[in-house]
Amino acid sequence: MEDYQARGYMLEQIVKRLMAKTRYLNVRSGQVLGRGASHQIDSYGVFEFVIPFVYPIRLLSEAKWESHPIGLPTVRGFLSVVVDISQNYFPRGNPLGPRYTECGALFSAKGFTRTAQRFAWAHGLFLFSFAGSRRMNPVLKDAERTIGTQDLESLKKDDLDDLAGRLSIPFGTAVGFLDHLYPVILLADRSLEFDPAEPDDTDRQPSETSATVSENETDLVFETQGFGTPLEFAVPVTIAKSMGHQLESEAEESKQPAFSFVDIPVRLKARKGYFRRIFRLRLGLNSDKRRELLYA
Repeated sequence: MEDYQARGYMLEQIVKRLMAKTRYLNVRSGQVLGRGASHQIDSYGVFEFVIPFVYPIRLLSEAKWESHPIGLPTVRGFLSVVVDISQNYFPRGNPLGPRYTECGALFSAKGFTRTAQRFAWAHGLFLFSFAGSRRMNPVLKDAERTIGTQDLESLKKDDLDDLAGRLSIPFGTAVGFLDHLYPVILLADRSLEFDPAEPDDTDRQPSETSATVSENETDLVFETQGFGTPLEFAVPVTIAKSMGHQLESEAEESKQPAFSFVDIPVRLKARKGYFRRIFRLRLGLNSDKRRELLYA
């Protein structure tokens, strides 16, 4: 086994654990049948929230840990996989079998090139980068140290399963939707605390805060405070600016400037069973900061 293969497999296991913690059900790895071929998918699972008139949302994800940002060929290749699976209208040959709304997501330890980002945005693929994450960075370093102690020539996937299971992921996490346009993974110092008291008529509860934003080679990284803990999320920089320009051009009609809020769907425990709620994290960026992010 090569070093990059071991790293990629470790990241695959980390992503699988994150998906399970962010309300995806029955997360697993394996073959998923497409229209023209069967495809090995690193992690896939069905989101527990269901929308009327839409098949259950199934996330198909791949995890890549190269020594550099992931480029266009990898993203283009993954698009063909997602399209082939989404066009398999009769899974296992059964016209009455389960149907899904297939969504593709690529996770990268080192981010994505801007060309790859533009392609993904144009084709509806979602990119998640840990390149600038101060919470994920120690986990990735721990994974690298663990791999460095192993004899790669004799290392097998079962061994990596065991090693990945020992990694500590000491932060809270949730999935959110930035400005109703792009999904983000929230990484927090501890578990987010959601108070279901006094919902408003939109069933969203604002958590007023003021975010700071930094830009690196591949991403915009948002740092803020909400739901009882400091937290962060990242958006690929080219995608962030594309969605920002779209929102700014529509601002007169929608009254919604770019980078305004993140909506977070959660399931909360009640006396009998559970109930669902959407909480809103307002980012509190002023107009000067928004212009700086969009036009710098």
